[in-house]
Amino acid sequence: LNPRRGGPSDIAKPAAPADRLAESIGSWVARQPSTPLVFALEHHYTERGLSLDLLKGADRRLAELIVAAAEKTDCLVHLAQVSRHLCQSADDGSFEEDYWRRSSRRHGELEIGETYEDDLSGDQWTDVSGKRQPWGAIDFDLSAIVSSTPIDDWKPTSEEYEGYTGNAGNTLDRWYHRSAIVVWHRDHHFEVIAGSGVSSSIPLFCSMAAKLAKTPKKRLDAARTDCTRFAQAIIARWPKRGGYADYAVRESSPYEDFLERLLTLGDRDVVARLLSTVADRDHDLRLNSFIVAACRRFGWGTFAPELKQLISYQPNVRGRDDMSLRDVEWLSAYCCEESDEPDKAA
Repeated sequence: LNPRRGGPSDIAKPAAPADRLAESIGSWVARQPSTPLVFALEHHYTERGLSLDLLKGADRRLAELIVAAAEKTDCLVHLAQVSRHLCQSADDGSFEEDYWRRSSRRHGELEIGETYEDDLSGDQWTDVSGKRQPWGAIDFDLSAIVSSTPIDDWKPTSEEYEGYTGNAGNTLDRWYHRSAIVVWHRDHHFEVIAGSGVSSSIPLFCSMAAKLAKTPKKRLDAARTDCTRFAQAIIARWPKRGGYADYAVRESSPYEDFLERLLTLGDRDVVARLLSTVADRDHDLRLNSFIVAACRRFGWGTFAPELKQLISYQPNVRGRDDMSLRDVEWLSAYCCEESDEPDKAA
């Protein structure tokens, strides 16, 4: 039997550029779903110029390709200013020379050694229309940088060499700045922006949660789900704080605002997750009002495992292993609250 010769219609057509890029983005998301993918642009734009409509030449064509590919993979697209700070040891071969002669030596003559710091992040965020976004700096992974020029070949925008001072060795600090298009999957949006830190994320969450009261009924479930996912992402990144705080001199903080807004979501599991998380991470957080309000709403025995976890973990600060003021305060409030529920008495 002779194989049938295929006509022109039987020959596979090469995939369009947007389809090939969409496949690559999809592969990245599958491997690292909450890690932003960063496409460096050729030009470094000002904050006002960071909009798709204002991009130039090859950057504009790249942006159109990325937007098309992102739509195919259900990804969000934003623009940001990328900053990299690289601090490395630098030997100028002149240990015996005086400090000022060493400091004036040309950087190209230095022998670069160990890397002490390598920080990479994006800030000054905008959406594709150029609208400023309210979150702060978000750390990037070096492996997530897509650039026509390898990142190690980027030209620094500034650098500073410090010779041997007697207390520290020679170091070379370099700063790099590029504009970029950043992509991440829609399902991991709140995980990504929570990476800007709780100081930026909590006010944004509180603003979102406050709007629930005026959200139309047909959009309320979706809005509450967004708030819940954002709260979970913030809790997952909750910082370690304190040991024995002096509550008498402490002022209200965004952390307490977060607790108040968290209760408005009406989600028992998120409350339980917060209590479990702060047990060993945050002994400065005032929990008395929050725990009493949560138990009133969900039942006095609902959070028994989490409350036991709170008082079972005690920090050892300056040799002290007694109960922290945080736990004394909420436990007193809990015990003094009147209730006829048998679970509370137990």
